[in-house]
Amino acid sequence: MVILRNIGPEISNTIDGFLAWLVVNGEWFFDGINDNLKIVLRKLREFLVWIPWPVMVSLIFLLGWRLGSFRIGIISALGMILIGLVTCGSQQW
Repeated sequence: MVILRNIGPEISNTIDGFLAWLVVNGEWFFDGINDNLKIVLRKLREFLVWIPWPVMVSLIFLLGWRLGSFRIGIISALGMILIGLVTCGSQQW
């Protein structure tokens, strides 16, 4: 007769201990990744905000048309226009 023992708490404590050690000793590594990701995402956001919205809608239409069909392109462009209309009222001038 085999008696099963509950090893869940032991595994949980081991994983928690490893993660606590990793947070303390791997901080330099994760901070470097975090800083570089922030730079890349900030540049991407600046680029996307810089593009005029009619150009972006046209690009989305062309991308949907070429990768899918004309109907997908139209639906994608209309979706982008609707998103723009909904968020337009929330911006402060």
